[in-house]
Amino acid sequence: MTGPADLPGKIQNIIDEAIRADMRQMLFYPAPGGGFSRHRVGSMGEGVVDDPIPGPGQGPTGDIPRFIPGDGTTFNPTHDVYEKWDGAIRGVFEPWLSIPQGSDFDDKLGDVTEVMRRLATTAQPDDGENVIGANLELNKVTETAKDTLAQFSGKVVRTFKENYIDNFEDIVTGQYHLARMLKMTMAAEREVWIRAWDDLGKLADDCAQAMSETYDFGDVDWETVVKVVGSCLAVAGSSTRCWPSGCPSTRRTAPSARSRPAPAPTASSRS
Repeated sequence: MTGPADLPGKIQNIIDEAIRADMRQMLFYPAPGGGFSRHRVGSMGEGVVDDPIPGPGQGPTGDIPRFIPGDGTTFNPTHDVYEKWDGAIRGVFEPWLSIPQGSDFDDKLGDVTEVMRRLATTAQPDDGENVIGANLELNKVTETAKDTLAQFSGKVVRTFKENYIDNFEDIVTGQYHLARMLKMTMAAEREVWIRAWDDLGKLADDCAQAMSETYDFGDVDWETVVKVVGSCLAVAGSSTRCWPSGCPSTRRTAPSARSRPAPAPTASSRS
C-alpha cells in the first residue's frame, strides 16, 4: 500500500532516472561520485571518457559542448537538465501528496460503528461478515414501556402508545440502517483513496521505469515513453522527441559513431 511516506522517494527516483535518460542523449553516463562523464570516440577511433562534470546538487556545471568538444553548440546541464526535470516532475506529483489517505477515515468509521451499536434493537449486520449485537437498553424502552402502560387506560395513554411506543422500534431500526448506509459509503470512499494512492505509486514506478529504459538517441521508443510519462513530458515542455536539454530536431546531428557510448577506454587511452 502506497502512502505519503513512500511518494517522495518515488518522485526522486523519477527525477534521477529522467536526468540520467536526458544526459544519455548527450553521451554522458554516471561517473563515480555522482557526476557524469561523456563517453566518446577519440580522434584515433579509441574510446575516451572525459573528466566528470558535477551531478545534481554538486554545484553548477556551466556551459559545456552538447556532443563533443569543439562542435560549436553548448548546453548547461544544471539549468537545462537537472533543475528542469526536478521542477517539472515535482510539479506533476507533489500536489497529490495532499489527497486523503485511507487511514483518514478510520476514526470516522469507528464513530459510525458506535452509533450503529447504540441503535441496534436486535442483532444486525454491520459490513460484510460482522454483526452488531442488540442494544438491550433500547429493548427496555419498548418492552418495559408496554408492560407499564398496560396497567393504564385512557385516551392519553393510548395516544402515547400508538404514536410513540408502537413506532419506536421501526424508527430506531430505520436510523440504524441509515447509519449503516453512511458507513458503507464512507468505507467505499476510503477504498477509493487507498486505490488512488496505490495507482499513484504504480504510475510513479512506471514513469521511472520508462525513463530508465530510454537509451541512446536513436534507440528510444519515444511513443511508448510518452504514453507512460506524458504528464511529465508535457509539464517539462517536451514533445514526443524533445528533452529539456534540447529537441533532437534542432540539435546538431552527431555522426552515427558518436550516437552510442564508446567502449570503455583503458587508462592509456584517456585524454
